[in-house]
Amino acid sequence: MVFLEAMVFARPEIFVGQANKKFDDKLELTDQPTIDFIIQQLAGFEKFIRKVGG
Repeated sequence: MVFLEAMVFARPEIFVGQANKKFDDKLELTDQPTIDFIIQQLAGFEKFIRKVGG
């Protein structure tokens, strides 16, 4: 019997609603709550990679 095990990062997506209001003319993200959310997601992804990578 073979068991397949997969480690999955469950929430890798980042959706930016009303993006037209969150970026400036240089297309730089200026909305702090969105920036904070992206930082949080990247920190979670880093933790996942460190766990999977040993």
